[in-house]
Amino acid sequence: MTAWFRSFEFLLFVILIALMAIMAVTSPAFLRWDNLFLITQQMSELGIIALGMTLVILTAGIDLSVSSIVGLSATTIGYLSFHGVNIWVAVLAGLTVAVLCGMFNALFIARIEVSPILVTLGTMSLFQGIALYVTKGNAFSNFPESYNVIGLGYVGPFPVQFLIFACLAVVIALVLKRTPWGRSIYLIGGNTVASRFSGVNHRKVLFYVYVLVGLLCGIAAVIISSRVNTARPDWGSSYLLQSIAAVVLGGTMLTGGKGSILGTVMGVSIFAVLSNGLNLNGVSPFMQNVFMGAILIVVLVIRYYTHTHSRKKQKQREPSKQLSA
Repeated sequence: MTAWFRSFEFLLFVILIALMAIMAVTSPAFLRWDNLFLITQQMSELGIIALGMTLVILTAGIDLSVSSIVGLSATTIGYLSFHGVNIWVAVLAGLTVAVLCGMFNALFIARIEVSPILVTLGTMSLFQGIALYVTKGNAFSNFPESYNVIGLGYVGPFPVQFLIFACLAVVIALVLKRTPWGRSIYLIGGNTVASRFSGVNHRKVLFYVYVLVGLLCGIAAVIISSRVNTARPDWGSSYLLQSIAAVVLGGTMLTGGKGSILGTVMGVSIFAVLSNGLNLNGVSPFMQNVFMGAILIVVLVIRYYTHTHSRKKQKQREPSKQLSA
Protein backbone atom coordinates (compact mmCIF):
# COMPACT_ATOMS: atom_id res chain seq x y z
CA MET A 1 0.00 0.00 0.00
CA THR A 2 2.87 2.38 0.84
CA ALA A 3 4.43 1.69 -2.56
CA TRP A 4 1.16 2.77 -4.25
CA PHE A 5 1.22 6.16 -2.48
CA ARG A 6 4.77 6.70 -3.69
CA SER A 7 4.07 5.62 -7.25
CA PHE A 8 3.71 7.85 -10.30
CA GLU A 9 0.24 6.39 -10.88
CA PHE A 10 -0.87 7.78 -7.50
CA LEU A 11 0.36 11.23 -8.54
CA LEU A 12 -1.75 10.95 -11.70
CA PHE A 13 -4.72 9.84 -9.60
CA VAL A 14 -4.37 12.95 -7.41
CA ILE A 15 -4.16 15.16 -10.51
CA LEU A 16 -7.28 13.47 -11.93
CA ILE A 17 -9.28 14.03 -8.73
CA ALA A 18 -8.08 17.65 -8.55
CA LEU A 19 -9.13 18.24 -12.16
CA MET A 20 -12.56 16.74 -11.51
CA ALA A 21 -12.99 18.97 -8.47
CA ILE A 22 -12.04 22.08 -10.45
CA MET A 23 -14.39 21.19 -13.30
CA ALA A 24 -17.22 20.47 -10.86
CA VAL A 25 -16.81 23.92 -9.30
CA THR A 26 -16.58 25.77 -12.62
CA SER A 27 -19.44 23.86 -14.26
CA PRO A 28 -22.32 22.37 -12.21
CA ALA A 29 -23.25 20.13 -15.16
CA PHE A 30 -19.94 18.28 -14.90
CA LEU A 31 -21.04 15.88 -12.15
CA ARG A 32 -24.34 14.98 -13.79
CA TRP A 33 -24.58 11.24 -14.45
CA ASP A 34 -25.18 11.69 -18.16
CA ASN A 35 -22.04 13.82 -18.44
CA LEU A 36 -19.92 11.36 -16.45
CA PHE A 37 -21.06 8.55 -18.74
CA LEU A 38 -20.23 10.77 -21.72
CA ILE A 39 -16.68 11.06 -20.37
CA THR A 40 -16.38 7.26 -20.23
CA GLN A 41 -17.50 7.11 -23.86
CA GLN A 42 -14.99 9.76 -24.90
CA MET A 43 -12.07 8.04 -23.21
CA SER A 44 -12.84 4.56 -24.58
CA GLU A 45 -11.90 5.16 -28.23
CA LEU A 46 -8.66 6.97 -27.40
CA GLY A 47 -7.99 4.52 -24.60
CA ILE A 48 -8.11 1.41 -26.77
CA ILE A 49 -5.63 2.92 -29.23
CA ALA A 50 -3.46 4.07 -26.32
CA LEU A 51 -3.36 0.51 -24.96
CA GLY A 52 -1.76 -0.62 -28.20
CA MET A 53 0.60 2.34 -28.24
CA THR A 54 1.69 1.44 -24.70
CA LEU A 55 2.77 -2.02 -25.81
CA VAL A 56 4.77 -0.62 -28.71
CA ILE A 57 6.48 2.10 -26.67
CA LEU A 58 7.36 -0.43 -23.94
CA THR A 59 9.47 -2.20 -26.59
CA ALA A 60 11.18 1.15 -27.36
CA GLY A 61 9.27 1.33 -30.64
CA ILE A 62 6.55 3.54 -32.09
CA ASP A 63 3.59 3.04 -34.40
CA LEU A 64 2.69 6.10 -36.45
CA SER A 65 0.19 4.15 -38.56
CA VAL A 66 -2.47 3.59 -35.87
CA SER A 67 -4.75 6.35 -37.15
CA SER A 68 -4.50 5.05 -40.72
CA ILE A 69 -5.29 1.50 -39.58
CA VAL A 70 -8.39 2.82 -37.81
CA GLY A 71 -9.45 4.66 -40.98
CA LEU A 72 -8.83 1.70 -43.30
CA SER A 73 -10.61 -0.72 -40.98
CA ALA A 74 -13.62 1.60 -40.59
CA THR A 75 -13.93 2.19 -44.34
CA THR A 76 -13.70 -1.56 -44.99
CA ILE A 77 -16.72 -2.05 -42.74
CA GLY A 78 -18.59 0.86 -44.35
CA TYR A 79 -17.73 -0.15 -47.93
CA LEU A 80 -18.85 -3.76 -47.51
CA SER A 81 -22.00 -2.80 -45.61
CA PHE A 82 -22.89 -0.25 -48.30
CA HIS A 83 -22.60 -2.98 -50.96
CA GLY A 84 -25.01 -5.31 -49.18
CA VAL A 85 -22.68 -7.46 -47.09
CA ASN A 86 -24.04 -8.50 -43.69
CA ILE A 87 -22.83 -5.98 -41.12
CA TRP A 88 -21.22 -8.58 -38.86
CA VAL A 89 -19.39 -10.14 -41.79
CA ALA A 90 -18.23 -6.62 -42.66
CA VAL A 91 -17.05 -6.12 -39.06
CA LEU A 92 -15.08 -9.38 -39.22
CA ALA A 93 -13.53 -8.20 -42.50
CA GLY A 94 -12.64 -4.83 -40.95
CA LEU A 95 -10.95 -6.49 -37.99
CA THR A 96 -9.10 -8.84 -40.36
CA VAL A 97 -7.83 -5.88 -42.38
CA ALA A 98 -6.61 -4.22 -39.18
CA VAL A 99 -4.77 -7.38 -38.12
CA LEU A 100 -3.20 -7.70 -41.60
CA CYS A 101 -2.00 -4.10 -41.32
CA GLY A 102 -0.40 -4.97 -38.00
CA MET A 103 1.20 -8.05 -39.56
CA PHE A 104 2.54 -5.94 -42.42
CA ASN A 105 4.22 -3.60 -39.93
CA ALA A 106 5.48 -6.56 -37.92
CA LEU A 107 7.01 -8.20 -40.99
CA PHE A 108 9.36 -5.28 -41.58
CA ILE A 109 9.99 -4.38 -37.94
CA ALA A 110 10.32 -7.81 -36.33
CA ARG A 111 11.56 -9.95 -39.21
CA ILE A 112 13.59 -7.59 -41.39
CA GLU A 113 14.45 -5.33 -38.42
CA VAL A 114 13.77 -1.99 -40.08
CA SER A 115 13.36 0.97 -37.70
CA PRO A 116 9.73 1.15 -36.40
CA ILE A 117 9.47 4.88 -37.03
CA LEU A 118 10.52 4.47 -40.68
CA VAL A 119 8.22 1.52 -41.33
CA THR A 120 5.13 3.02 -39.70
CA LEU A 121 5.76 6.43 -41.24
CA GLY A 122 5.55 4.73 -44.63
CA THR A 123 2.57 2.52 -43.80
CA MET A 124 0.73 5.52 -42.35
CA SER A 125 0.59 6.97 -45.86
CA LEU A 126 0.13 3.55 -47.49
CA PHE A 127 -2.92 2.50 -45.46
CA GLN A 128 -4.52 5.92 -45.72
CA GLY A 129 -3.90 5.96 -49.47
CA ILE A 130 -5.58 2.56 -49.89
CA ALA A 131 -8.62 3.75 -47.94
CA LEU A 132 -8.90 6.93 -50.01
CA TYR A 133 -8.45 5.05 -53.30
CA VAL A 134 -11.10 2.43 -52.54
CA THR A 135 -13.65 4.91 -51.21
CA LYS A 136 -12.72 7.84 -53.50
CA GLY A 137 -12.77 9.90 -50.30
CA ASN A 138 -16.46 9.20 -49.70
CA ALA A 139 -18.05 8.42 -46.34
CA PHE A 140 -20.42 5.51 -45.70
CA SER A 141 -23.30 5.84 -43.27
CA ASN A 142 -26.68 4.43 -42.22
CA PHE A 143 -25.49 1.27 -40.49
CA PRO A 144 -28.08 -1.12 -39.00
CA GLU A 145 -29.33 -0.27 -35.52
CA SER A 146 -27.91 -3.53 -34.19
CA TYR A 147 -24.44 -2.24 -35.07
CA ASN A 148 -24.95 1.13 -33.39
CA VAL A 149 -25.44 -0.64 -30.06
CA ILE A 150 -21.66 -1.09 -29.80
CA GLY A 151 -20.98 2.64 -29.78
CA LEU A 152 -24.20 3.94 -28.25
CA GLY A 153 -25.63 1.07 -26.20
CA TYR A 154 -25.54 0.48 -22.45
CA VAL A 155 -25.21 -2.57 -20.22
CA GLY A 156 -26.98 -1.42 -17.09
CA PRO A 157 -25.62 2.06 -16.36
CA PHE A 158 -22.36 1.56 -18.28
CA PRO A 159 -21.71 2.31 -21.98
CA VAL A 160 -20.86 -0.81 -24.00
CA GLN A 161 -17.72 0.77 -25.43
CA PHE A 162 -16.43 1.63 -21.93
CA LEU A 163 -16.91 -1.97 -20.83
CA ILE A 164 -14.96 -3.13 -23.89
CA PHE A 165 -12.14 -0.71 -23.04
CA ALA A 166 -12.12 -1.73 -19.36
CA CYS A 167 -11.99 -5.44 -20.20
CA LEU A 168 -9.17 -4.93 -22.70
CA ALA A 169 -7.19 -2.83 -20.20
CA VAL A 170 -7.51 -5.48 -17.47
CA VAL A 171 -6.59 -8.35 -19.79
CA ILE A 172 -3.55 -6.56 -21.26
CA ALA A 173 -2.38 -5.46 -17.80
CA LEU A 174 -2.56 -9.06 -16.56
CA VAL A 175 -0.77 -10.33 -19.66
CA LEU A 176 2.05 -7.82 -19.14
CA LYS A 177 2.49 -8.66 -15.46
CA ARG A 178 1.69 -12.37 -15.30
CA THR A 179 2.92 -13.97 -18.54
CA PRO A 180 6.40 -14.65 -19.96
CA TRP A 181 5.40 -12.81 -23.15
CA GLY A 182 4.46 -9.71 -21.17
CA ARG A 183 7.68 -9.75 -19.18
CA SER A 184 9.62 -10.19 -22.43
CA ILE A 185 8.11 -6.91 -23.69
CA TYR A 186 9.61 -5.06 -20.72
CA LEU A 187 12.93 -6.86 -21.14
CA ILE A 188 13.18 -5.99 -24.85
CA GLY A 189 12.46 -2.33 -24.16
CA GLY A 190 14.84 -2.17 -21.21
CA ASN A 191 17.80 -3.80 -22.95
CA THR A 192 17.46 -5.39 -26.39
CA VAL A 193 20.89 -7.04 -26.33
CA ALA A 194 20.38 -8.50 -22.86
CA SER A 195 16.96 -9.84 -23.86
CA ARG A 196 18.50 -11.81 -26.72
CA PHE A 197 21.15 -13.30 -24.44
CA SER A 198 18.38 -14.19 -21.98
CA GLY A 199 16.76 -16.45 -24.54
CA VAL A 200 13.87 -14.15 -25.44
CA ASN A 201 12.57 -14.71 -28.96
CA HIS A 202 12.96 -11.05 -29.88
CA ARG A 203 11.34 -11.30 -33.30
CA LYS A 204 8.35 -13.33 -32.15
CA VAL A 205 7.55 -10.98 -29.26
CA LEU A 206 7.75 -7.88 -31.47
CA PHE A 207 5.72 -9.55 -34.21
CA TYR A 208 2.78 -10.23 -31.91
CA VAL A 209 3.01 -6.77 -30.34
CA TYR A 210 2.39 -5.06 -33.68
CA VAL A 211 -0.29 -7.58 -34.65
CA LEU A 212 -2.09 -6.86 -31.35
CA VAL A 213 -1.82 -3.13 -32.00
CA GLY A 214 -3.52 -3.69 -35.36
CA LEU A 215 -6.34 -5.65 -33.70
CA LEU A 216 -6.86 -2.92 -31.08
CA CYS A 217 -7.05 -0.30 -33.84
CA GLY A 218 -9.66 -2.45 -35.57
CA ILE A 219 -11.74 -2.61 -32.38
CA ALA A 220 -11.46 1.17 -32.03
CA ALA A 221 -12.63 1.54 -35.65
CA VAL A 222 -15.72 -0.56 -34.91
CA ILE A 223 -16.58 1.56 -31.86
CA ILE A 224 -16.04 4.91 -33.61
CA SER A 225 -18.00 4.01 -36.74
CA SER A 226 -20.88 2.52 -34.74
CA ARG A 227 -21.07 5.56 -32.46
CA VAL A 228 -21.17 8.20 -35.22
CA ASN A 229 -22.99 5.88 -37.68
CA THR A 230 -20.44 6.81 -40.35
CA ALA A 231 -17.19 5.40 -41.72
CA ARG A 232 -14.58 7.70 -43.25
CA PRO A 233 -10.94 7.21 -44.31
CA ASP A 234 -9.76 9.91 -41.92
CA TRP A 235 -11.40 8.45 -38.82
CA GLY A 236 -8.81 8.24 -36.08
CA SER A 237 -6.53 10.95 -37.48
CA SER A 238 -6.73 12.95 -34.24
CA TYR A 239 -5.84 9.97 -32.08
CA LEU A 240 -2.21 9.47 -33.16
CA LEU A 241 -0.61 12.29 -31.16
CA GLN A 242 -3.25 12.06 -28.42
CA SER A 243 -2.50 8.38 -27.83
CA ILE A 244 1.25 8.98 -27.65
CA ALA A 245 0.68 11.92 -25.27
CA ALA A 246 -1.63 9.85 -23.04
CA VAL A 247 0.92 7.01 -22.87
CA VAL A 248 3.78 9.39 -22.02
CA LEU A 249 1.61 11.24 -19.50
CA GLY A 250 0.85 7.85 -17.95
CA GLY A 251 4.53 7.30 -17.22
CA THR A 252 5.63 4.99 -20.02
CA MET A 253 9.18 5.87 -21.04
CA LEU A 254 9.75 6.54 -24.74
CA THR A 255 13.06 4.71 -24.35
CA GLY A 256 11.12 1.57 -23.46
CA GLY A 257 11.16 -0.93 -20.63
CA LYS A 258 9.17 1.07 -18.09
CA GLY A 259 5.48 1.87 -17.87
CA SER A 260 2.10 0.42 -17.00
CA ILE A 261 -1.41 0.02 -18.36
CA LEU A 262 -2.78 1.68 -15.21
CA GLY A 263 -0.69 4.75 -15.95
CA THR A 264 -2.00 4.87 -19.51
CA VAL A 265 -5.60 4.59 -18.27
CA MET A 266 -4.91 7.49 -15.88
CA GLY A 267 -3.40 9.54 -18.70
CA VAL A 268 -6.40 8.91 -20.95
CA SER A 269 -8.77 9.75 -18.08
CA ILE A 270 -7.02 13.07 -17.41
CA PHE A 271 -7.29 14.08 -21.07
CA ALA A 272 -10.96 13.02 -21.23
CA VAL A 273 -11.90 14.92 -18.06
CA LEU A 274 -9.97 18.00 -19.15
CA SER A 275 -11.50 18.01 -22.65
CA ASN A 276 -15.03 17.51 -21.32
CA GLY A 277 -14.69 20.14 -18.61
CA LEU A 278 -13.24 22.73 -20.95
CA ASN A 279 -16.05 22.08 -23.44
CA LEU A 280 -18.63 22.67 -20.71
CA ASN A 281 -16.89 25.94 -19.87
CA GLY A 282 -16.96 27.08 -23.50
CA VAL A 283 -13.21 26.92 -24.06
CA SER A 284 -12.23 26.73 -27.74
CA PRO A 285 -10.58 23.53 -29.08
CA PHE A 286 -7.38 25.49 -29.77
CA MET A 287 -7.06 26.55 -26.13
CA GLN A 288 -7.87 22.99 -25.05
CA ASN A 289 -4.71 21.85 -26.81
CA VAL A 290 -2.79 24.51 -24.89
CA PHE A 291 -4.14 23.24 -21.56
CA MET A 292 -3.43 19.61 -22.44
CA GLY A 293 0.10 20.42 -23.52
CA ALA A 294 0.71 22.43 -20.35
CA ILE A 295 -0.49 19.61 -18.09
CA LEU A 296 1.68 17.11 -19.97
CA ILE A 297 4.76 19.31 -19.52
CA VAL A 298 4.07 19.99 -15.83
CA VAL A 299 3.56 16.30 -15.02
CA LEU A 300 6.72 15.29 -16.90
CA VAL A 301 8.75 17.96 -15.08
CA ILE A 302 7.41 16.72 -11.73
CA ARG A 303 8.29 13.17 -12.69
CA TYR A 304 11.79 14.19 -13.74
CA TYR A 305 12.52 15.85 -10.41
CA THR A 306 11.00 13.05 -8.33
CA HIS A 307 12.96 10.47 -10.33
CA THR A 308 16.18 12.48 -9.93
CA HIS A 309 15.55 12.87 -6.19
CA SER A 310 14.94 9.15 -5.71
CA ARG A 311 18.13 8.29 -7.61
CA LYS A 312 20.16 10.67 -5.41
CA LYS A 313 18.75 9.05 -2.26
CA GLN A 314 19.59 5.63 -3.64
CA LYS A 315 23.18 6.68 -4.34
CA GLN A 316 23.49 8.08 -0.82
CA ARG A 317 22.36 4.77 0.65
CA GLU A 318 24.87 2.69 -1.33
CA PRO A 319 28.05 4.00 0.42
CA SER A 320 26.44 3.50 3.84
CA LYS A 321 25.61 -0.10 2.93
CA GLN A 322 29.19 -0.70 1.79
CA LEU A 323 30.60 0.76 5.04
CA SER A 324 28.30 -1.36 7.18
CA ALA A 325 29.38 -4.41 5.19
